[in-house]
Amino acid sequence: MPRRTTKQRNPTTLKADMDRLAASKQLAAGMALGRLQNVWAEALGPAIAEAAAPVAFDHGKVRIAAKNSAWANELQLMAVMLVQKLNEALPRDRVTGISVYVTKFKRAPKAGED
Repeated sequence: MPRRTTKQRNPTTLKADMDRLAASKQLAAGMALGRLQNVWAEALGPAIAEAAAPVAFDHGKVRIAAKNSAWANELQLMAVMLVQKLNEALPRDRVTGISVYVTKFKRAPKAGED
């Protein structure tokens, strides 16, 4: 009976694997959201940071979760200003618009909080 052999794959370098991962659209979108979340409170102020949070950032559109309908309405009315401030805070990413919905969410802890 012939001996079974496994298919040999061409070895890849770690750099090639990391480059392929970095080019992934899903990873790029996640990294952009992370950059947005990092500047959110500083760019928009503590009141907005307490009342709303970005939950998605794809193709320039930011999806924002607001804690109630009053805040959702206010953020929609402030959309032009929010886009401008976020673009100033995010030199690498371009925000073109926002959408806001109401949901319960847990605010990210402030620096130094447990």
